[in-house]
Amino acid sequence: MFKNVTALCLAIVFPLLLVAQVLPKDGSFINYRIIGFSFPEKAKNSYVLEIARGTHFIEDSFVGKVFVKHPSKTNKLIEEVPSFGRDYTWRVVYTSDKKVLTKSPLHHFSTQYYKWVDSTQNRLRIIDSAKKYKSDFVFIEAYKAVYDMNGRPVWCLPPVDGVTSEYATPQDMQVTNQGTATFLYDGLAGYEINYNGKILFRTPKEGKVSTDTDEYIHHEFRRLSNGNYMTMGSELADHDRSFAAANDSTALYFPRDGRKKVATNSGYQKTPFGTVIEYNKKGQIVWSWRSANYFKTSDIFNHLTKGDYIDINAHENSFFFDEKAKMLYVGFRDISRVLKIKYPEGKVLKAYGETLKPHEREAGNGVFCKQHSLKVTSKGNILLYNNNACHFTGFPSVVMFDPNTSDGERINKVWEYVCPIEGEKGPTQSRFQFTYGGNVVELPGGDIFVSMSTLYCRSLIVSSDKKILWSAIPEHWNRELRIWENVMQYKASPVSRKDFEKWVWDQ
Repeated sequence: MFKNVTALCLAIVFPLLLVAQVLPKDGSFINYRIIGFSFPEKAKNSYVLEIARGTHFIEDSFVGKVFVKHPSKTNKLIEEVPSFGRDYTWRVVYTSDKKVLTKSPLHHFSTQYYKWVDSTQNRLRIIDSAKKYKSDFVFIEAYKAVYDMNGRPVWCLPPVDGVTSEYATPQDMQVTNQGTATFLYDGLAGYEINYNGKILFRTPKEGKVSTDTDEYIHHEFRRLSNGNYMTMGSELADHDRSFAAANDSTALYFPRDGRKKVATNSGYQKTPFGTVIEYNKKGQIVWSWRSANYFKTSDIFNHLTKGDYIDINAHENSFFFDEKAKMLYVGFRDISRVLKIKYPEGKVLKAYGETLKPHEREAGNGVFCKQHSLKVTSKGNILLYNNNACHFTGFPSVVMFDPNTSDGERINKVWEYVCPIEGEKGPTQSRFQFTYGGNVVELPGGDIFVSMSTLYCRSLIVSSDKKILWSAIPEHWNRELRIWENVMQYKASPVSRKDFEKWVWDQ
């Protein structure tokens, strides 16, 4: 009796195990064109994956529409279908010594339609074709999508956490080397997702560091090699008005033209500062750093803009955690500054950028101004995207400097690349204004991926000898004017083929 029951259970479970190995799941709606196909393995067999356009249930109909025949020695392989918003049918043919042994049932799936990757409305126009990086990919945040280097969308971000608005643009999208992807919705949360868009991690909705109802997560969200997560938040902190008054800072955020607003009688003024927070896999805070502790006694109270505004907004917009060296670097756009911080002590070791002097306007004549997206290169240099916004119509650039031989205003620049604009010679006068955003990433071998910002969001890969290896720009079709126009986006990010394929199997 027991043997009969066991046999019955195996008879039921074994087919289920085989079905569970089939990917994509039968009848699924998927958000990508590059697909990880998986099917039951059979010993001493080879396989041929067949894919047909349309939905088919009989052999004759299916065979006439087959456009892919992919031989394989394994039961897992990656293949690409041509379009979003289409139906497909597939099966696997089991062979031995080139003889057909059996064929699987016909399976079906559909790729979903996303209007932001509809080529009649939006496109990634290739300016310089890739050779070295032709098999890689790029995240284009304006379109919530991954594109190949030929300008074709291959993956789209589905609705995540109930965010369905087409105007909700993700930020800092990147594929991790752990086979997942991370991004954030500014001010809402940081997310880690799998290839299908399933949430694997979400930053908690709490304000333990900010002492508010939320941490106000923004700009960047990273998964660390130890499995923890690091991101930036915001807090409103009190600063001593008596200290500020000595530096004529009672007119915070107001022009120096007689319309000064005196701080409240409480003796303190609320001021926005930044935080850096590290979470473990359970969403618990294991480390944090508050910029207010450093800036409340710094020269930031001397920040007099060229427009004669006293502005002590310590707005942080980028960080890089050098896990091996245990150093954290944080960039602050509005005061054109980068801090080097010892981890986990939280002590500021160096500050790079212009020193702000009492009653003097910011000079804006440093190596970088209103910078964004800082990294540390494989050789230990600081790499950042320089919006160059102190020179309002100047060209942006990528700047690399030595953090060990630099300090304060003494910046030892070791490399700089002025970002190109089609139809303009540069680098001093442009029709565009670069004020925020942008990205830089060092690629293996020392090439640099650059994402330009604001009104001209060209992405490019440049070699160390300043040769363009690939470039493209996102554009939107203006139906009224019947022209392609530049698209505004926060930044783009590179994705290697190796990391992308690892992500494909994270389903």
